[in-house]
Amino acid sequence: MPAFAFKFISGKYQGVEFPVPDQGEILIGRASDLDLVLVEDMVSRKHAKVIAAPAGLTIMDLGSTNGTFVNGEKIRRADLKKNDRILIGTSILKVIDAAEMTMDRLTSPSAKSIKEIMEQAASRAPQASTMSGDLEEVPLPDLLQLFATNKKSGVLDISGQKRGKIYIKNGQILTALLMDSPDMAAPKALGRMINWAQGAFRLEPYNESDPVKAAFKESTESVLIET
Repeated sequence: MPAFAFKFISGKYQGVEFPVPDQGEILIGRASDLDLVLVEDMVSRKHAKVIAAPAGLTIMDLGSTNGTFVNGEKIRRADLKKNDRILIGTSILKVIDAAEMTMDRLTSPSAKSIKEIMEQAASRAPQASTMSGDLEEVPLPDLLQLFATNKKSGVLDISGQKRGKIYIKNGQILTALLMDSPDMAAPKALGRMINWAQGAFRLEPYNESDPVKAAFKESTESVLIET
């Protein structure tokens, strides 16, 4: 039985999981003839490659336009271990033990390949190219650090104990808002949301015309340390 598996914890393929062979390569990208096809604009035709060997797993970026990230760090080559998170496009894959795999609702018993499983997941996902997932899988501090490294822009809509929004531009946190306490200071609102261990998140497009007043001047890393 394979030692490791990948589980999509964010993006249009969220919930899909599949075992990684003990030996061989998995080519990842937008091209239809690859092993793992991610159909989205931010993914290059040949984006990355996972190499499985007796010594473990290694991932290599294949000169992609938008980069490959492991635990928030942009990489050219990196060894993988259990619980590592890989960001490609708007998809986050988590390395798990193969023994932890469960039959996902998106995976029908008749699915014979990874491609079929992925197609099933994509057909059920919203068409918009947004990033979404669960805070239980990707804690908010990790998510914000990942956005900072990847210089993402958007409005992070969070539904946890309550509902909140975090405005982000080029990876920098601009401000934070609790929907039921709109007058609460941004640092306090962000602090409340940071403590949410359960809930869902969704990164919506950032509208440059929105009059958002920046409440934070420091880097995202500094903001998270101070929160």
